[in-house]
Amino acid sequence: MKSVSISYDELSIPEIDFLLNLSQTTERNTARIQLNELVSDFQHLVQEVGHRDNVPHIEISTPADLDHFIKVHWALSIAKRFDTTFTDFEDFLKKDTRFLGLTLSDICDKYQSLETRCSHCAAGDSNGLVMNFNNLSSVQDEFFRLFHHAAIGRKGEPFLYNSEGKKINDVAQLLVDRGIRDMSFYFGIFNRDIPGYTQVTDSMISFKSVNQNVHISSGLTYHPFAPHKQLFEDGFKYALDSCFEFSDEITIELLGSDVTKQTSIEEVKKQFAGFETRLLADYDIGNEDDGLILKKGPRKVQLKYKEPNSKVYDQGLYKKTLESSGLLQKYSEVMGEKTYPPICTSTLNHNFIVVEPDGGIKTCVSFDGMHTQAQVNLFKDGYSGVLEWLENRFHQQRDEIINRLPDIVYRRHSMCDCR
Repeated sequence: MKSVSISYDELSIPEIDFLLNLSQTTERNTARIQLNELVSDFQHLVQEVGHRDNVPHIEISTPADLDHFIKVHWALSIAKRFDTTFTDFEDFLKKDTRFLGLTLSDICDKYQSLETRCSHCAAGDSNGLVMNFNNLSSVQDEFFRLFHHAAIGRKGEPFLYNSEGKKINDVAQLLVDRGIRDMSFYFGIFNRDIPGYTQVTDSMISFKSVNQNVHISSGLTYHPFAPHKQLFEDGFKYALDSCFEFSDEITIELLGSDVTKQTSIEEVKKQFAGFETRLLADYDIGNEDDGLILKKGPRKVQLKYKEPNSKVYDQGLYKKTLESSGLLQKYSEVMGEKTYPPICTSTLNHNFIVVEPDGGIKTCVSFDGMHTQAQVNLFKDGYSGVLEWLENRFHQQRDEIINRLPDIVYRRHSMCDCR
């Protein structure tokens, strides 16, 4: 059997087994029941929204096809059943919203000089935007109560944040005071020649010492796009050594682009393998239940490696890099064409809400979303204004899911193709 066609008949045992093999599940008995229920429910939902004739079947032959089917069912189920499941939108928002993204600034000290500027930068030339700390501290408690985790550093360098003397440790303390005790920071590469990095490291060490039950994860990205490899690796080690002093967990991600051999993810893996010994030379490395542990003196920090990422998107400076190198066509071939306009499901998912430096609200964490204009502002419109906008956007998206279900099922448009 090479494929299964899901229509409006009950699936046979061999067909269910084929789908189970695609899912690679080890709990086959439980998964068999769940898969039968999912297929039956999808058939029922499609008929309920009046698309039986427009969606006669779905062909599934690969794991990607199965994932697509599951995602379509998820979106259709939320779109159709919202009215019978929730009394109002705020209840829905509170149920699954988890992550607060804070873009504290768009400032990166590496961008200001060709000697240090990374050629893949998606943020592009900064406008010097900095989030006003007083504005952030004035946000209503109801907004912060939506979240369990805060992620800081989507754009710009968090360690350079300075709003009238308030630094990143002040933002971290504000989040703790508002009930968020789990946070992650995504850093660039520190410059040991700038005293501010040492000072902020000290302030974060002090913050952690008085908030020992706050979990801090620090993320660093190793990539081949810096102009000087040695300076980049020196800065990477300095950043890891600094993060070790205040973090509970450090994650390292390898980033490359298969557009050229020099920047390919395989080449990045080789470069990092040669650097890793020097990077971790000052630490004892052990294993505990949660994985790798870095140890130095009394401190120990969990070390995690993310899956290598070969997707660098044509945004900001990287697009200019591709253009100047005559590689835009090659980029399109490697990355594949995007289907526009995508059918957005960000408010159906709604587990991540981003606040930009000026207070603009984004529900999309993609690089495309980074460069779009926000339609509502937390600092100006308040929690009630944000809630109203999110609700209106949600109902627009659920209507579009139902009305354009055939386009989604047959991939004439994806549910999100943003980079």
